[in-house]
Amino acid sequence: YAYRALWESRFRSNFSAVKLGMKARGAYQDGLDIDSTLYDLYVGMGTYHYWKSVKSGILRSAGLFKDEREKGIEEIEKAADSSLFSKDAARSALIWILIDREEYDSAIVLAQSLYEKFPMGKTFLWPQAEAYLKSERFADAARVYSGIRQSLLNNPGNYYNFIECSYQLHKVLNETGDLNGMKKIIIDVRANFDNIPKETRRKQKQKLAYLLKQDG
Repeated sequence: YAYRALWESRFRSNFSAVKLGMKARGAYQDGLDIDSTLYDLYVGMGTYHYWKSVKSGILRSAGLFKDEREKGIEEIEKAADSSLFSKDAARSALIWILIDREEYDSAIVLAQSLYEKFPMGKTFLWPQAEAYLKSERFADAARVYSGIRQSLLNNPGNYYNFIECSYQLHKVLNETGDLNGMKKIIIDVRANFDNIPKETRRKQKQKLAYLLKQDG
């Protein structure tokens, strides 16, 4: 429920995210009722309280939801300090909260420290790139997105992230004026188009359409 809620909040429906988050919150609360010292569960509780408050929008303004962003941050920090298994998961959750609060430098530092600890994956490169992009540090954003894209060219999976990264990098390179880099992205997207599953094409319809309209 929690992971699906996070996915919904980033890519689809805030309403669905809140509904799923409430289900996850119930499960986490059941766990804390059994053992209040299981601080790992505070990652989920804190994530719910923060993003519910951010995403509920007009429902929060109407008084149907409390603004519990600060409570959520405190719970995640508690997990980062005291949980048995979830300290890094809590720090990962904090990165996206820092980005949401426009505290980009702090988000970058935290993401870099976790990437140094887990250098084989891309999990902590995505928030670095987004923080650089949103803080208009386009050259740094291009560097990180380029690294992600190269990894995805070698192992594209279902091509969802390949399209996502290609789209973001193309936008960034447009800001830096790197025309050759932009053309290379379009060439790669067209070369891989037949391999993209129909479901991925549907989910990434708008971004894929944007890329295919560009000059290659």
